[in-house]
Amino acid sequence: MFNPFRGSYGYSFVYFCVGGLIHTYEPKILGISRLKRNMISIVGILISCVFLFSVGIFNTLFIDGKMWDVVWNGYDTIFTFFNVIFIYILSLNYTKNYTLVKSISKNTLGIYFTHGLVIRLTRPWIKTQDVLCNLPVNIIYALLILFVCLMICQLIHKIPIVKKII
Repeated sequence: MFNPFRGSYGYSFVYFCVGGLIHTYEPKILGISRLKRNMISIVGILISCVFLFSVGIFNTLFIDGKMWDVVWNGYDTIFTFFNVIFIYILSLNYTKNYTLVKSISKNTLGIYFTHGLVIRLTRPWIKTQDVLCNLPVNIIYALLILFVCLMICQLIHKIPIVKKII
């Protein structure tokens, strides 16, 4: 469950490797003027999203007749791959040192390991409450999952032997 390279998720290996590679080019990327870098990234995201949408329309109409979800089915497309790179380049603008962001960043592996358990424990109840099944509540639910998992990680860090794992 926690292995991103298993099964048919081969694209995640490419994302992982390119993430390591692009970091080595970060000084060169930062050498490009901020305005030019941001404009290229924003235009690139817009173009990639249009092409991804077009792929979704094409697959829906001509391949199997079922609605092709650009989010869940789009991970292994070149357009999503470029979007990830462009978002990374935009994130290079972030220079603030907020404690919350830093804490979440330091605990991403622990949050990744614990979020599935927290969701599995809470989702059955959420699904029974019709008033909770909408976009605004889903956003709040996702943030709550994030913060609950962050608290779990911080508690785990207090356990001497286990704290080295996450």
